[in-house]
Order: sequence, then C-alpha cells, then structure tokens
Amino acid sequence: MTRLEIIELRAVPGEEEGVLRLLTRWQADMLAEGKVKQVKIYKNSSVATDYSIHLTYDPLHSVGRHWLHGSCLAGELEKFGLINHRVWLELQLSGHKADGEF
Repeated sequence: MTRLEIIELRAVPGEEEGVLRLLTRWQADMLAEGKVKQVKIYKNSSVATDYSIHLTYDPLHSVGRHWLHGSCLAGELEKFGLINHRVWLELQLSGHKADGEF
C-alpha cells in the first residue's frame, strides 16, 4: 500500500528564501539516502508564500519508522509559518463494482 504524506506550509511573508533553502537541502538528503521514493514540492499559483510538499514511500522498501521523516520536516517548517500535515494511504479498488458493491 503506497503511503503519501502532504505537508502544507503558509509561510510568513519574507521567509521564502529560508523555506526554499531548507526544502532544497532536505529533498536532496532524503532522496540520496533512499528514505523516500519521491519528493515533489509545489508552490501555490496565487499565494506566493504557500507550499505543498508531497512525500511518497515505496511500500516494498518502507519499513520501520519512515513516518518520522514527514513529521520531522513539518517540525522544521513550523518556524516559517502555519503547517498542515496529513498522511494518505492508497486504496486498492480492483474489486470495486460499478454499482458500489464489492
């Protein structure tokens, strides 16, 4: 089951450079060490200080306390503004019928 963590940040205006510096370093470290399968970082199209970080874990290689990576990042980002951190698990709907019954 694929796990997706989404960390949203609404940074205080003027903190953008610090946010980008932290995210650049963090993303490089996580990918180099193989701690996450994929890291995608988005910026809101209309609010310059809104960021969304998406972490995907490989279900075959994610063992132990991998959930700590997103929590640690969210903790580091708190100094820049408001944080929303959610964890999503992929649904496997292969047995789903059109009428809603399984």
